[in-house]
Amino acid sequence: MKNTKKPSPIFFLFMGLLLMQCSSGENSNTSEPLVNWSNYDKNVKDRIIVMANNKDCQGLQNEFNLAEQNSDSQRNRVGEGNLNLMNYIDFKMKKCNCYK
Repeated sequence: MKNTKKPSPIFFLFMGLLLMQCSSGENSNTSEPLVNWSNYDKNVKDRIIVMANNKDCQGLQNEFNLAEQNSDSQRNRVGEGNLNLMNYIDFKMKKCNCYK
């Protein structure tokens, strides 16, 4: 028998949000920087995504500054600093046109 299972509404919601997320910014063709999210509380990624979806440039800048301030502590805790996280936030800020 052929599997005719339909995708869940959550799948479509996720895809819609993914497509909407700051799609009008410059450098939209570049790849999103990789972050080892297991080094961070789940709320960090969620917070950044919500800020990017809302084009909250000040909030993203605050997250970037916090990541920079805590980079040494993060390195001591998990063996790597926050450079990848900072690159990810910077990528989101560029996509949201925060630098204009």
